[in-house]
Amino acid sequence: MRSPVNIVSSILTKWTRIFSHNQVPEPSTSAGYLVAHVLGKKTIATVSKQARLSSKQLLHVQQLCLQRLQRRPVQYIVGEWDFCDLTLKMKPPVLIPRPETEELVHLVLADLNDRCPSSALIMDVGCGSGAICLWLLKNRPDDRSIAVDISTEACQLTRDNAESTDLLRRLAVHRCDVTTESASTLKWPQSFDVVVSNPPYITPAEMADLDPELTWYEDERALLGGGPDGMDIIKEVVRFSQQTLKRGGSLWLEVGLAHPPLLRQFVMQHCTGLNFIAAHPDFTGRYCILNSL
Repeated sequence: MRSPVNIVSSILTKWTRIFSHNQVPEPSTSAGYLVAHVLGKKTIATVSKQARLSSKQLLHVQQLCLQRLQRRPVQYIVGEWDFCDLTLKMKPPVLIPRPETEELVHLVLADLNDRCPSSALIMDVGCGSGAICLWLLKNRPDDRSIAVDISTEACQLTRDNAESTDLLRRLAVHRCDVTTESASTLKWPQSFDVVVSNPPYITPAEMADLDPELTWYEDERALLGGGPDGMDIIKEVVRFSQQTLKRGGSLWLEVGLAHPPLLRQFVMQHCTGLNFIAAHPDFTGRYCILNSL
């Protein structure tokens, strides 16, 4: 006997099959998140597989799944996503935070707790949705942060997320192109204990192999690093950070797999006020820490 078409198990089976047939990545996971969202849940694990959907809910699931068939990322479809223990709004074309960046913020938090136990001033370069600076502010209630991004949409989304997480009073957001603007012209009141950045670092060759979820919907400026090695924007972030870091302050960067030795060489040759400390491996890339001398 066939299961009714309006129960969760049947809906998941149907859309997983359709997604798989159309080569949508992670077909069962995509279906699960979208069905859960329609039912007011974050994950399908909290939903009974025998739960029944109304005709209105079935139509809503279909509308969301048709967007996924167009390779629109699940995060943009549902309009929010969790970064660590923060729920943040997600809107295209602002870069969706990646799981590996959650490891980066824990490393930065440990560094701040060690060097600045009471309070600190943090800069987030290329803030995107605000995930990095907002999570750090949540976990360090006496800190303040300035977040910058070249994208007007990213700056507004960071402000929106700061407001929804009740962190806006300790955050200032500025539209800023670090490749053309000098920190000295921005007239910030003081230097920073930590600068953290997940800059664009994808090479043109890598860009050609990315999934449509990235190339069709996310801002290319947040992905493409510039130059054949993807190092151009990373170098500009380092130069910009030199002007803003306190003596003894740290610069944390999330970069590509091939970049740590290139970054070390660049710092040694061109950045007399910085010292390359270490590269911390993660499961997809590298986190590099530099220290202001």
